[in-house]
Amino acid sequence: MNNPFVEQLENIISAFVNNFYKEIPPTEEEFLEKATLLRNANAQIMPVSDDEFEEIISRLKQSLVIQMDIGVYINDRNNGHQSWLPSKRADCDFFFWNRYKKYLEEIKHWNCRVTTNLGKVSDEILDLCGDPSEEHFAIKGLVLGDVQSGKTANYTAICNKAADTGYRIIIVLAGMQENLRKQTQERLDAECTGRKSEYYLDPKAEQGIKNQPVGVGRYGTDKKIVAFTSVTKDFDSGILRNNNLGIENVNCPVILVIKKNKRILNNLIKWLSDNNTQNVAGQIDLPLMLIDDEADNASVNTK
Repeated sequence: MNNPFVEQLENIISAFVNNFYKEIPPTEEEFLEKATLLRNANAQIMPVSDDEFEEIISRLKQSLVIQMDIGVYINDRNNGHQSWLPSKRADCDFFFWNRYKKYLEEIKHWNCRVTTNLGKVSDEILDLCGDPSEEHFAIKGLVLGDVQSGKTANYTAICNKAADTGYRIIIVLAGMQENLRKQTQERLDAECTGRKSEYYLDPKAEQGIKNQPVGVGRYGTDKKIVAFTSVTKDFDSGILRNNNLGIENVNCPVILVIKKNKRILNNLIKWLSDNNTQNVAGQIDLPLMLIDDEADNASVNTK
């Protein structure tokens, strides 16, 4: 049987260290010293074994004793793009970003200095993208980061903020293998939509199960992002048809996690064209963000 005090003590240590070291992360020695003091102070009411304490230390080291740099960007000053996000900030409540930030701090134990920098970086990248209220735009960009540097958290933050600011369709290209796509879908279920996609897209599932919140969903369901792909299934127009789902009739941002597979992509294009076109030119008059998660031999040729 799992020891319920492990999670309680882990949360206490995380909250104390995050509050005590707001600007500069502790050294490993400082972190271990504070964690041991808190363990000893709570030994009577929250007893944990030495092995359990080591597991707590190992998990928290991965999230607390870290820093995140702001990074730099290079842009084409002649492309005519104008900064738009700062002027619109007052009109956006950033519901999706705020619940994701809270999830990172309370569930994944990220320090507030890290989530603050993540907020700044994702703001800068989103501001370099198109203003979703503009009639036409086509902007491309490339984000580079080291291994395990938080690239997925970065684009997950951008997805949440894109939904907050008016983007209606978000497509994430998640590599060429189904296991990579499934892994990405699971993470975005927890950190973006807040619902388990396999239940949401199951026409036989009860409404209570379909809408049961997970991950960020536990921090609010006043607004919604819906997934049109699931952990169990890549894009499938038949599933959407059985659920009577289209871009317009959900009236909220839609996210799709797709393999870079010609057949799948062609099916998606055909479904978008056949079921969601809005103007005489056969186009969908809604802002779209396309994110290629994996740099591989199937990556988009921007030329």
